[in-house]
Amino acid sequence: MKRRILITTALMGIMFYGYVSNNAYAGDAQVAAGYLHTVGLKTDGTVVAVGRNGYGECDLSSWTNIKQVAAGTEYYTVGLKTDGTVVTAGYKSSWGECDVSSWTDIKQVSAGIYHTIGLKTDGTVVAAGNNDYGQCDVSSWTNITQVAAGRYYCTIGLKTDGTVVAVGNNDYGACEVSSWTNIKQVAIRNSHTVGLKTNGTVVAVGSNINSFGACEVSSWTNIKQVAAGISHTVGLKTDGTVVAVGGNSFGECDLSSWKDIKQVAAGDYYTVGLKTDGTVVAVGDNRDGQCDVASWSLSYDQPSLSTQAQIEAFVSRFYEIVLGRSAETEGLDYWTNSLMNKTRAGADVATGFIFSKEFTNQELDNTSYVNVLYSAFFNRQSDQGGHSYWLGRLNNGESRDKILNGFINSQEFSNLCQTYGILAVN
Repeated sequence: MKRRILITTALMGIMFYGYVSNNAYAGDAQVAAGYLHTVGLKTDGTVVAVGRNGYGECDLSSWTNIKQVAAGTEYYTVGLKTDGTVVTAGYKSSWGECDVSSWTDIKQVSAGIYHTIGLKTDGTVVAAGNNDYGQCDVSSWTNITQVAAGRYYCTIGLKTDGTVVAVGNNDYGACEVSSWTNIKQVAIRNSHTVGLKTNGTVVAVGSNINSFGACEVSSWTNIKQVAAGISHTVGLKTDGTVVAVGGNSFGECDLSSWKDIKQVAAGDYYTVGLKTDGTVVAVGDNRDGQCDVASWSLSYDQPSLSTQAQIEAFVSRFYEIVLGRSAETEGLDYWTNSLMNKTRAGADVATGFIFSKEFTNQELDNTSYVNVLYSAFFNRQSDQGGHSYWLGRLNNGESRDKILNGFINSQEFSNLCQTYGILAVN
């Protein structure tokens, strides 16, 4: 998700809106854990997988331009592409959990046992698959910022105000989240739901899974991400260490030695951790090789920050393409220094110019606006098919903000930033 903030800088003499990303998946490596297979998203948008592959759930080598992955709790995998469309691989049941090819403008996906949930950029939610317990009855949801699909036929939605909604099977109390407040992330696997609060503490409801204690998280502090397995719960701490409670029959909670972790995922009876250097660790049930991730390196080496001249060239091109003029010294120095010390990324520079009064006062028509985006973000002229696609969306009433997000999150813009030795997003 991206939040819009208003920034004023005297150095540039302009007021602009910029986007600050708090989306863990945009341009980032990611791991996802299913029933018996594990999926890894690389920073170049390609995907790897290990584990059970009886239905092709690990046949992902052809996937490109992926920005988030979800591993179904049975035998399928879901991938969210940078253009907001969705792809799947693996088992396709008669319930239709893989019938997502028509989805557009999706910004996050989650996969249950036989149902798939998609969060749209406007905060509404779509669903496909088994609806025997009403787990797909999400069409009325609005202002959602994260979704989570459970194995035991339920769906959880986190709202922008920090409250939580749920639909589906509540036999074990996993949907009893209506009283939760100040939540910033949710996780569900089987019959318990976990919520991470804005103060770093954790709440949980549902079954304690045969007294294993998967919901005994009230003492946790300084947590920045949570994950839920069948009978265990995992918490990633702000210092990169990991805690866990619940069932430990396969060693899935033996995480005390882990450090430098940036993301965790909980499979049925195993746990996966993505390290800050892009390598991956895993413990627990490995009956189908789902923990064989030691050879993975999901992050390409970010280039060292380039010379000042190269970064100045990146900034100068936005002055020329977007504002149609040469850079003034103060503004050029401000943006260059911000990029060199990593307080800003390429996306911040780009949106700063696109939302500046100097640019918006040009009052460009939709055709000209799309042409500027192609030149600024892709460093090329638009191709006919792509231009028609984006122009059609604008002419059908979509906001320029939404179109801009498509360019910001594209692999092509990430590649452009890489050539200048800067980060596309922080």
